Amino acid sequence: MRKIALRATASSFALMTAVVAAQAQQTTTSDATAPVAVDTAAGVFELGQINVVSPAASEYWDSSGAAISETNISNQEMFTFNRNRLDDALTLAPGVAVSSGGARNEPTVSVRGFNLWQVPVSIDGVRVYLPYDNRLDISRFVTPDLSEVQVQEGYVSILNGPGGMGGAINLVTRKPTRAVEGEVRAGVGLGNTGAYTDFNSTFALGSKQEGYYVQASGAFNDSDGFFLPSGFTPLNPWAEDGGRRDHSESQDWRVNLKVGFTPNDTDEYTLNYTVQQGEKGTPYDIWHNVRTPDGWKGWADANQTRNWTWPEWNWQTAYFLSKTAIGTDTYLNTRFYYTWFDNTLAAYDNTAFDTQYIRGFNSFYNDQSFGTDLELVHEINSQDTIKGVFTYRRDSHASQDENNPGLGTTVWDPTIKQSEAVLSFGVENTVHFTKNFDFVAGVSYNYRDLLLAEDYGSVNGNGDVLYSHPLTTDDTIDWQFAGIYRYSDKGQINASVSSRTRFPTLFERFSSRFGSAIANPDLQAERATNYELAWRDTFNKTLALGASIFFNQVTNLIQSVDTDEWSVSNDTWITQNQNVGTSNNTGFILKAEWQTTDTLLLGGNYTYIHIDLSSPIEGIEATGTPEQYAFIYAKWKAWDNITLIPSATFSSSRWTNPSVGPLNYVRTDGYALANLSAEYQFNPQTTFSAGVQNIFDTEYETEWLYPQAGRNYFINGRVVF
Repeated sequence: MRKIALRATASSFALMTAVVAAQAQQTTTSDATAPVAVDTAAGVFELGQINVVSPAASEYWDSSGAAISETNISNQEMFTFNRNRLDDALTLAPGVAVSSGGARNEPTVSVRGFNLWQVPVSIDGVRVYLPYDNRLDISRFVTPDLSEVQVQEGYVSILNGPGGMGGAINLVTRKPTRAVEGEVRAGVGLGNTGAYTDFNSTFALGSKQEGYYVQASGAFNDSDGFFLPSGFTPLNPWAEDGGRRDHSESQDWRVNLKVGFTPNDTDEYTLNYTVQQGEKGTPYDIWHNVRTPDGWKGWADANQTRNWTWPEWNWQTAYFLSKTAIGTDTYLNTRFYYTWFDNTLAAYDNTAFDTQYIRGFNSFYNDQSFGTDLELVHEINSQDTIKGVFTYRRDSHASQDENNPGLGTTVWDPTIKQSEAVLSFGVENTVHFTKNFDFVAGVSYNYRDLLLAEDYGSVNGNGDVLYSHPLTTDDTIDWQFAGIYRYSDKGQINASVSSRTRFPTLFERFSSRFGSAIANPDLQAERATNYELAWRDTFNKTLALGASIFFNQVTNLIQSVDTDEWSVSNDTWITQNQNVGTSNNTGFILKAEWQTTDTLLLGGNYTYIHIDLSSPIEGIEATGTPEQYAFIYAKWKAWDNITLIPSATFSSSRWTNPSVGPLNYVRTDGYALANLSAEYQFNPQTTFSAGVQNIFDTEYETEWLYPQAGRNYFINGRVVF
């Protein structure tokens, strides 16, 4: 990977240097022909945004967005704070905590205490859903080619379809705004030793003409792995000996193509294609024993049996979006899509990762989804608007295992297929009782139909065979309402109640977890009822403040419960997922941004959340959600073309659930991280930035025994035209 990245780095910076030189020559040759500054905040693809309730713009919020519980993380913000992956970008949003590491090397996200099974992820409103287990690895999603990331918390409009019981995350692509426009970006990361760690690059080229527009954009990220803090002390040197984190390498890229037609001022029709491909390694935890070519090494009380890599993590979608006016009071929004997901998990015999003869296997996923969202909007009169939505999605999953590849006795398990359909009907009504007060109410009916549920294993002790689980259906009703009062041009108070559900995944219903669990085809949907009171205002055009108080109650919570059956091969009780838990999440969020002078801006957010779990499982804890966390920053324009940007992240401790060893739950320590960067604006189109993250080389973990990166440096350059 490193040779490819170095060649790409040289090429990208050479191209940027040529563009900068040309622009500099143009600027010095004639002031009359000097290029005009480019607005890097432009280019949001509006058809790709998900529905918001009563959006209200703000002069100073970089990440505030709509009135009810939404944060918009702009492309500029992600560049300023060097957030090139989705998991890093989400840490800028209040109410969102990210934990990195774990046995699958997949970051977990907590949105006010809700995980990614309860918070759907989309690209341009098209659901990114993995039909079997929906275990999204959000670190596979690069961000520099996006226009923004929408994060909705708590209240999610029923118009966005089923599943958004705790929030929603939407990646919005770009749309051209001028006759010819583009961007070239490149960056390099260095570890605390000064050695190379990663490279990223981005391109965008678009054109908007009368009646149509075209856009192409893409991003590439290649990492040789991060460096641990210099003070790291190995606990098991065969698992991790310090320096560059073993097996933390990855490579990802994405391309988005778009053509749109705008035959008049009201209508828009777009064809879009997005493809992304990724691969990654999986670091060991730093304590438990690992199997080397010379046998087990380490002094722990348990062994790590996963020598895993993901050589393939690929997702692509083709989709059509449109908006059509029907008369003067009605319009129709449509979304049609087809998505593919291909995933390969490769398991090896030992830490050498060169044989799969004894314990090795390759597991292949081939998933497909297609569906539509149809939204009809009618303005009954100037005070009353009604919206109706129909959503349909058909998901299909196929998996197959190749056991002991490389041997003449390689055995292929049969292909296991599963499929189900989900549909939803919803209505939302907005009434403007006065020019300052809106009332919004919505209700939807959701239906799930399991069409095919194959599995492979032992049935009644007769050996492994291909068999089918019982086919079931389930339905739910979601409802919500909100009141929004605008007492001034910038001041607003809103109160909302939302009761949303999400259907369990195929994995939750049918996975045997390598013989340690039994299926539950009748597992029901979880339900969250979310209450929120929020306020925001801007004072003297320089100080923006916001606060929200929320209470979320989750019922029918899905949890793994011990049965009275014993697994001899796993030496443990066999478990089953059941709807037995209740969770009460209580908290508040504070936000502020203050333009203190013409050259100094201060900002930040603080989140407090307490989760109270009720369950028949003794000692269970809510994982991945610190009780307190905050992000603060400043932007100081020290000179005409140089801006200094200090920032800091604070987090209290959080519970984690180790995948190895006798401990069920472990609390990691809290931490504070300091960062500093500088942006140099060479000319209106060209910006260079450099910075250091984790300045004090702090040792910290968000998953137990999975330490995070120490001090690291970055250098980025961007040219827009």
